[in-house]
Amino acid sequence: MKEPIKHSDRLGRDITIDCIVAYSSGNMLEIGKVTKLHPKMVNVIPIGPRGWRVSATNKYPSEMVVLEGADVTMYLLKANLSK
Repeated sequence: MKEPIKHSDRLGRDITIDCIVAYSSGNMLEIGKVTKLHPKMVNVIPIGPRGWRVSATNKYPSEMVVLEGADVTMYLLKANLSK
């Protein structure tokens, strides 16, 4: 049986499916949700206000940071209020 895939973010915290992360996309910082774990990379889809990128992307785990619930809630509330 295969071992489960384990990844750690830039700060050493575990990355799991459905966790919220901050990652770079070009010259912007994006907030996204982890949808799949690959052996070397993590599949992430952006959440919140979207610019030109609305599709999922693969990123290395060392290029992201796991965010806590309160941080994400404030980000989404701030984004919805600015519309």
